[in-house]
Amino acid sequence: MTRRSRLGLLAIAGVALALRLVAIDRVPPDPFYDAAVRTMGGSAHAFLVGALEPGARVAIDKPPVALWLQVTSTKLLGFDRVSLQLPIVAAGVVAVVLLYDLVRRLAGPASGLAAALVLATAPIAVLTDRSDTMDSVMSALLVLSAWLIVRAAETERTSLLWAAGVAAGLAFEVKLGEALIAVPALAVLAVLAWPGPRRQLLVAGAAFVLAALAWLVAISLLPAPQRPYALGSTNGSEWNIAVGYNGAGRLSSVKSLEGSLSHPGAMRLLDVKSQLGARLGVTLLTALTFGLLALASTDWRALRRNRTAVAAVAALAVWLLCGLVVFSAMQRLHARYLVQLAAPAAAAVGVGAVALARAGTQRRWPALACAVGTAAVAWFAATLVHDRAALRVVVALAFAALAFALALGVARGHVAWPLLAGAALAAVLAFPVALSLDIVRTAQNDAGQAGQIAPAIQRRLSAYLIAHQGGARDEAAVENPFTAAAVVVHDNRPILVLDNPSNRPLVPVAALRAAVRNGQVRYALLGPDCRELTHRGLPGCADSRWVRAHGVDVTAAAGLRPSAHHTALYRLSKR
Repeated sequence: MTRRSRLGLLAIAGVALALRLVAIDRVPPDPFYDAAVRTMGGSAHAFLVGALEPGARVAIDKPPVALWLQVTSTKLLGFDRVSLQLPIVAAGVVAVVLLYDLVRRLAGPASGLAAALVLATAPIAVLTDRSDTMDSVMSALLVLSAWLIVRAAETERTSLLWAAGVAAGLAFEVKLGEALIAVPALAVLAVLAWPGPRRQLLVAGAAFVLAALAWLVAISLLPAPQRPYALGSTNGSEWNIAVGYNGAGRLSSVKSLEGSLSHPGAMRLLDVKSQLGARLGVTLLTALTFGLLALASTDWRALRRNRTAVAAVAALAVWLLCGLVVFSAMQRLHARYLVQLAAPAAAAVGVGAVALARAGTQRRWPALACAVGTAAVAWFAATLVHDRAALRVVVALAFAALAFALALGVARGHVAWPLLAGAALAAVLAFPVALSLDIVRTAQNDAGQAGQIAPAIQRRLSAYLIAHQGGARDEAAVENPFTAAAVVVHDNRPILVLDNPSNRPLVPVAALRAAVRNGQVRYALLGPDCRELTHRGLPGCADSRWVRAHGVDVTAAAGLRPSAHHTALYRLSKR
């Protein structure tokens, strides 16, 4: 790596870090997973099983692999918003650096720097890396797996090929079915690029399977009393959440589309009326435009002589195609799910822009194609801008790049290709960079805040419960696991979670009654959901109805605001 490349990469990594870390303390947290992080830091058993609350009776809806990084960070730096987010920010920056080196090895340092810059500033990556979720860690592991495959092909070291399988398996451990979207592309890259014995590919596949199933197998070997109920499952099994809730259930869900960014459809990711068109659609369209134009101007005879480059082109196409198909069909789609497409899209943009610019120094039409493609993408971005001033800036940049490229195209052999590539990237990145800066300025994120309790209310609630605990094992019985998580984040005490997120009862009424008689729980915290749905007779609301029938409403006494739209606190009698 030259000194200029090192300085360029350092600058891009600095931009990536700044976009992900500036004002991160203002970004709202995710109480559900943060509660698990705090609980897991309290015991080895909770750490292994991913327990949501210190009683370790229920667990989160994912393997806890990514949360282990957050546990380590909070143990070293203290439990706060910044320490929780640092591993996620680090994963995003590492993905940028890895993508640079991956593309550099395939297409040269200029393409590597361009790809890294696109990923560093991509709105979908900035948003997800600033969100308290696991998706950034999964995406970094997938990029690591691709990098290891390319390094294995260069050096013919089987250990690197096996490590690539392990990295992909760990990505599955982090986000389960979501990570499988990239696996066909990684398989294509390995099969086409690996020059060694074919049996080593089978070994790498076995390494992927072993890594992917390691936690699921380990948790299954624990005695039944030590395995908490996996929230989101229909039977409490971790295998159920892997295959159903986080697998086929994501595609065939019949639940409400609440929380989705748009309705399923072939053009979903490019829909200018949805947030996806802004956060990822521009990058995807740029990747498709530059990628196809670059392929059209490529010397195929020279390309075929580079086995790894051919494999990389095929893998990029498969990765993007699989993502487009799956995410277009998925019923419930959040922005954070799409972050794994940011890396292959950034690679296509970086390689395509530089390849077109270089071809434009020899022939006129690639320069013209680069200019027209740049203008088309910039115009699409302009349709997403509501501010007229910003619209004028984006369009002006696009046509400035167009005029510049035309002039250089006429000059033919006297073109300085870095200027052409830089002009194209400046035009197509103008809107994404502006959107990323807005994400930072407004403290946007894509983590769930379900169950979050206002800090002042949480302080009053905790003070009342602790003062009136009377030796009970559980701080309270809580109807909703998300509300329970908010209490755990604040107090880090055992909570009796009554219902699954899908209104399935976790604690039968008889068991709740016995826990009250035995003095294990004295208070119940109920939300508005079951109060509003009581007339439907939902099974998950049975505990709520029993509490209201046999408990004493102490909401006002606890200093909380009695209202049909807020939580209510009940004191439970042993009688």
